[in-house]
Amino acid sequence: AEHNLTSAISPFLDRHLVLHLLDFLAQNEVFSKDDLLNAKSSLLANTGLVDLQTENYKALGQDPSEDHETRQKKVSENLTTLESKCSTLLAWIKDNTEELEKLKNEKNFDVSAFEKDHKINPGEMEALHRYAKAQYESGAYSDASANLSTYLLFVSFEDIPRKEILSASWGKLSIEIMAKNWDLAAVEITKLKELIDSGKFGKPVDQLQQRAWLLHWSLFVYFKGEKPINEFVELCFQPSYLNALQTTSPHLLRYLTIAVITNTEKRRTSEVEDLVRVLQQEQSNYQDPITNFLKCLFVEFDFDTAQQKVQACSEVLSQDYFLQDKQEAFTESARLFIFETYCRIHQRIDIQMLADKLAMKDNEQAELWIVNLIRNAKLDAKIDLASGQVIMGTKSMSVYEQVLDKTKNLHFQSNQLASFLLQE
Repeated sequence: AEHNLTSAISPFLDRHLVLHLLDFLAQNEVFSKDDLLNAKSSLLANTGLVDLQTENYKALGQDPSEDHETRQKKVSENLTTLESKCSTLLAWIKDNTEELEKLKNEKNFDVSAFEKDHKINPGEMEALHRYAKAQYESGAYSDASANLSTYLLFVSFEDIPRKEILSASWGKLSIEIMAKNWDLAAVEITKLKELIDSGKFGKPVDQLQQRAWLLHWSLFVYFKGEKPINEFVELCFQPSYLNALQTTSPHLLRYLTIAVITNTEKRRTSEVEDLVRVLQQEQSNYQDPITNFLKCLFVEFDFDTAQQKVQACSEVLSQDYFLQDKQEAFTESARLFIFETYCRIHQRIDIQMLADKLAMKDNEQAELWIVNLIRNAKLDAKIDLASGQVIMGTKSMSVYEQVLDKTKNLHFQSNQLASFLLQE
């Protein structure tokens, strides 16, 4: 558990999301069972998940405390009270689902007139938000999602942004993650990013914190879901988010490194170069076998140590909630990295030596792997079976490819600069 990041990641997550991490650690016996159950008990004590807390007490062999029973009653009473404070609005929502759906396409909608026409008491909108939040805290995620969506729909017509919009949006994202609705969660990430980058909610230091949270919450979507990993890479490399990563959470470099290494189809050379530069800048703040693998390969060109790091990475990945199923993809991509880097500085490569460096069992396995790699990656190389060598061709990047690689980020950077200027 030397390189386990649960304690570093948890402060940036909602308590409900941290439960996933604790359950994973328990299933994989990374820490002692009692320690994890006690940690879970402390976490649940600050939520409305009273039934889950009761189960946790049983797992610990303890009887629920009097405070727990009192809290169970308070959670139920609080839900009833909050529901009554927005009862008129909830009744209208229940009876007017079609009209509510039409509102999604409206551009001009007078919320005050709506409240007056339907005799909805002032403050019921905010009461709906508080009720949805209480539902979420108690684990009623589906009901909370519906009410938060309705709340966000109504307040979207207001000219003055409310801080509650940001809170409700975080709630929506958490709910979609808990329900594993990855497509909807990706949509919520985009919406949250727009809200944060708008500069309308808080000072620059608040934006920095919000961006750090968004990077952590997006781990669920891009590593546990099936969303394209290159989207996480692009998010991390945006200047404001890279600043948040380096300033508040350099441990996220593990996930950025994995994303860049395994993103074989859409990876750009400049991304690897940028990542290596950041890893060198942050090596005093964070490093592990995964980040050290890239440093050995692209800074020190130490292929033997790089291969040793690949083997050491397996244990790290197996104990990481977000990366446990990335071991095979990482090992294969790491081999590809070693092979490509070695090929850049050698024209002839002995297959037996290559098999040793790639931790392959024999020449035949190495030959088959290299043949498939040459075919799939369209490398300018051939195998000389007589000499048992790989012979690399000489191919330089065309001027067009060089220009394309150098200027790929100009469009985004121009838009980013324009948005900063508009905020001033």
